[in-house]
Amino acid sequence: MTMRALIDLLPPVYRQAVGNVSLPHDDGIALAQVLKSRNSICAWSDGTVKNGEAAHAYTLRTGRGDQTEGIVGSSMTPGDTKSICSLRTEHYGAFGIALLAQILCIRYSITATDGYLNFFIDNDTVIN
Repeated sequence: MTMRALIDLLPPVYRQAVGNVSLPHDDGIALAQVLKSRNSICAWSDGTVKNGEAAHAYTLRTGRGDQTEGIVGSSMTPGDTKSICSLRTEHYGAFGIALLAQILCIRYSITATDGYLNFFIDNDTVIN
């Protein structure tokens, strides 16, 4: 099953976190190979709130500098427009990364003892 097919199986609330995702042409094989070689893939996310509208974006990369090997996504972050804060958007970006990393592991039978995922997030509360 492709990564896209696995994403399509997610419940709606999880699909909200993944949002609009652009998958690499190799369907994540390069990312999987890095993990299976017991190395690290890197992931960044960020979120923003402006005028009551919130959004988050993220990327997962092999660390080899080839942007065509990465996954990129973004989405509007749900929440009450009067009380939404950047902490929610930051969490949703990290959650989107976690979901896609799990889908990658399912797709390519990667176990917890294989590689590593390095998160780069500029929010200490989310990291903790």
